[in-house]
Amino acid sequence: MNIAYKVVPETRAWVIRRLVGFLLLTLWLICVAGVRGDDFPTEQFRLTVPGNPNLSSNVSRTGETLVITDAQGTRYLYRRQVEFDTADRGLLGYYCADADVSLRWPASGAGAMYLSDGRGRRWVASQQQVSPVRVPANQMPVIQPGPGRPGPLIPGNKGTPGDDVRGVPPRPVRPLDRASGVMNVAWTTDHRGELRAAQIGDDGRLRLYRRNREGQWNYQTEVAASGLVAGGALASTRDVVPGQLRFFTVNRFGALTEINEAAVQRPVALDLSFVPGGNLAIDDTDRNPFAFAVDRSGRLWNLDLFNGVHTPIDNTEGRFPPGASVSLWVENSGAGRPGLRLLHLTDRQGAIWRYRQSRTGWERGEMIADGFLPGGAVGFSTIQLPGDVVTQLVAAVDWRGRLQYLQNRGGEWLGEAIPDVRLPPGAPVLVTTDRFGIHLSAVTMEGAWLRWGQGVRNVWTPETIAIGFPPGAFIAWDAPSATLFAVDALGRIVPAHFHEEAWHCHVCQMGDPFAPQLISRRFVPNPPLPPARVILTNPTREDMALQIADEQQGTDSEELTLAAGQSVQRTFQRDAGGVLEETYLVGSPVLGWKEQIQTYPLPAQSRYSVVVWAKRVTYQYIDKRKDRPQGAPPSFDLKTHVSIGAFSLPPGDFLADGTELDVPALAKSNRNPGAAALGR
Repeated sequence: MNIAYKVVPETRAWVIRRLVGFLLLTLWLICVAGVRGDDFPTEQFRLTVPGNPNLSSNVSRTGETLVITDAQGTRYLYRRQVEFDTADRGLLGYYCADADVSLRWPASGAGAMYLSDGRGRRWVASQQQVSPVRVPANQMPVIQPGPGRPGPLIPGNKGTPGDDVRGVPPRPVRPLDRASGVMNVAWTTDHRGELRAAQIGDDGRLRLYRRNREGQWNYQTEVAASGLVAGGALASTRDVVPGQLRFFTVNRFGALTEINEAAVQRPVALDLSFVPGGNLAIDDTDRNPFAFAVDRSGRLWNLDLFNGVHTPIDNTEGRFPPGASVSLWVENSGAGRPGLRLLHLTDRQGAIWRYRQSRTGWERGEMIADGFLPGGAVGFSTIQLPGDVVTQLVAAVDWRGRLQYLQNRGGEWLGEAIPDVRLPPGAPVLVTTDRFGIHLSAVTMEGAWLRWGQGVRNVWTPETIAIGFPPGAFIAWDAPSATLFAVDALGRIVPAHFHEEAWHCHVCQMGDPFAPQLISRRFVPNPPLPPARVILTNPTREDMALQIADEQQGTDSEELTLAAGQSVQRTFQRDAGGVLEETYLVGSPVLGWKEQIQTYPLPAQSRYSVVVWAKRVTYQYIDKRKDRPQGAPPSFDLKTHVSIGAFSLPPGDFLADGTELDVPALAKSNRNPGAAALGR
């Protein structure tokens, strides 16, 4: 194992302080080592249905938990349930709270498993068969030697004698969810003036991180709450009661929920139903906070989080996709009171709407642009031009993957496309302004976190903040501290701060007392997979319209018609995954600062999404008159596109050559009609 160290000279006093701190940290680690539960080895399995590769799933077993990831990338967490074990312990019981399903897992790690309801009342054999996956040691993620990271040596890894090398189980990358994003982040400032960040982890627990006054991020605590959606949208309010930050999210039952640091949960808006983990925006500029969200019926709501009085802003059912992204802007009132509010969001037809709250209430919505992804994110800000003229700025990614920037001049919206950039349609775009001008920020198709600044002659110049993010990852901005946030491909919060003429990033992850500073990232792709031939079938009696989008290329989507009973063959490229290599700068009491390298395998990603409509008769004219006059219109049927749903093709080798897909059945199974509009 090759380790590169970069030593920075420090004073003797600094070394003494660091040595004392390191000894205290080591003592703390020794004290907690006996109670940590993450030292169990991780085993990999595969669930397969003979003759049907589309129903395959991956399984990771660590200690008392099973994580099952299906072919669409959906993850289910099962926890050990001893009362469901068989008498001979040949089958071990597990329970998934999100799905309310129990399973019996073969203790040998191979063979049949059994499924039941949440109470284990009736067990039936699953079609899927369990088989172990032998992962070569050189493909396992490895943390190279560094202080405060004890652990056993992994067989097959050759380290320097005396070094501790600790294996970290791979964490599958969550697929991009157009409604809720990938591993959202909430941020706020506590009563001590320290910046805090939070997210809902893979296990459904609320994880909190804090930045101290020296600018160092550290893991703070974990809140065990029930019913939370992993990676779901999360928003926070100010620390009104010291030590009791409040967070808001939509739980797995579709209920808006408040959680505080003491794990106390309170339901909000019991009479409304939202998309689990769906988007919401919060205004806490006053002591009485408000939230804004789109419910399951596609209506836009103003939610009073303190008094419980909720009013619709746009009560038109179906105008917006359920859980659509909502962008909030609060105008500065200049009097210590919350100013007027502006909301921006994209409707089912891909048009961006703006809603303005005047002193008499919410005004009717105004459409300002179209050609975007339904429910996609919208970035908004304002800037003061010479002559005290304030202009409004909007940015969003259209359905072709182009970053569009619009500016309101004299009541007219003028737009331009940022050249030479590919983004996932509807991906989050951040718009910020400062004394240097206007800035845009987003994560590209290649996973690069970029920031564009408008320089001389209005030319947009990109700069790279970091790489190693899922395309279209969640990003956010805390203006008072000038801190950017994004969530990387492993679901970790990455705060970025610009100083000393460079971007400085940290990686927040559970278990690290201090988040190391990220120096560089490098993605090494696996050997490419050959293309796969896929047969798309339509066994129904009605014609289907399909739109197939390549999410990695961001090129124009292919549109085709599948007649009733017809099948067509298409060839699709397949992502092979790769390895993410990270280099950190970690403090050592003896060597000063040194570089520490860590590698993670990244699984293959789904590359293509398919949107399906049925060509149905929605209007029929029949003239039954026997004495129909000459020139009267003949009888006719009018067919229009009725949304069935959208789905993603399986990732990597899950998409086997020769796979046959029942397109209407797959679209219906996702239960997401209206997930996208037909491209114009």
